[in-house]
Amino acid sequence: MTKRYVPLSTCLLLLATWVMPATAQQPATATAAKSSDKGFTRFIKRGRLGGEFQTAIATYEDDKGRKVDLIAAVHIADSSYYETLKKSFRTYDALLFELVAPKGAAKTRHERKSSSIISLIQRAMKSALDLEFQLDGIDYTQDNFVHADLTPSELRRKLHERGQNMFTMFLDMMIDSMRATRKNPEAQAPLGAILAALMSPNRAAQLKYIFAKQLDSIEEMMSGGKNSVLIHERNRRAMEVLDEQLAAGKKNLGIFYGAAHMPDMEKRLLARGFHLVGKKWIVAWNIPDTARKPRKLRKI
Repeated sequence: MTKRYVPLSTCLLLLATWVMPATAQQPATATAAKSSDKGFTRFIKRGRLGGEFQTAIATYEDDKGRKVDLIAAVHIADSSYYETLKKSFRTYDALLFELVAPKGAAKTRHERKSSSIISLIQRAMKSALDLEFQLDGIDYTQDNFVHADLTPSELRRKLHERGQNMFTMFLDMMIDSMRATRKNPEAQAPLGAILAALMSPNRAAQLKYIFAKQLDSIEEMMSGGKNSVLIHERNRRAMEVLDEQLAAGKKNLGIFYGAAHMPDMEKRLLARGFHLVGKKWIVAWNIPDTARKPRKLRKI
């Protein structure tokens, strides 16, 4: 019997959770930069059906001793993940963050309660996976937080200049994801496994396990040219704000953006004379192994 497969990266829910702007935790482990750690996300399998989805904090320095951390974000995660990030955020002279919102809106919690379709999808995923939403887990009113993203009107204008709108952008993303899964069959999951997870008493853990294995492919897929507004134009704005902060004398900065933005963000940092000096990993999703343990045979 032929198994039916679902390309999860095609699923709008997962795309919105992972790459769209945000309209007991094991300690982070620091490591020297290695060629095997080029990405900004990774899945570490634990047992048969458990594991950890981790995001990176990559540190770059220039010859003036100025430091910039690229902090890869996942927009729904364990609450302990956001607690860990909040502690590190206090150490920066300035923390640049993504949020497609009017200027000043991020400083008011009420303004961040978006009713957009993206926000509603992300909150639905949060409930299904028993996770916390980024805009609820992070306090954006901190004095060192600096908005470094497009406003909604700027995003619409950038899309219009390229003959796009939000619908066509989503459509391009879905087409790209289908092409990616054809090239990489592992970026798919059996439909039966998804249905079984939905019916399981351990639904959240099993769905997290299925989704976590797919997320690395999203990072690669989203770096393509068709997503130049979603990724590159917003990154360009973030770098403009970074340049302003560096010119103002800030020497220890962080950029908190979705993981899909980071490969292009890294290229822009390298072009500014920064070089990678280290990387540490933080557990975003801790997924317990829900596989049944084999029963012991009774002695006769």
